[in-house]
Amino acid sequence: MFIAIKQHKTAASAKAFVAAVRRTTPFKTRVTWKDHSQALTDRLFGGRTSQPTAEHEFDQLC
Repeated sequence: MFIAIKQHKTAASAKAFVAAVRRTTPFKTRVTWKDHSQALTDRLFGGRTSQPTAEHEFDQLC
């Protein structure tokens, strides 16, 4: 398990976290668990009509 506390909840922080995991672990990342916050995705849930664009920085990284 890899844990890092970030000061800001942004796409840049999420990408930096993934980069740190890749640098420090000898394993290939196969699964990433994440919540669906705006920092991590533009996919909307809960009855909203907007469709995901797949253009969010973190979605593209994953």
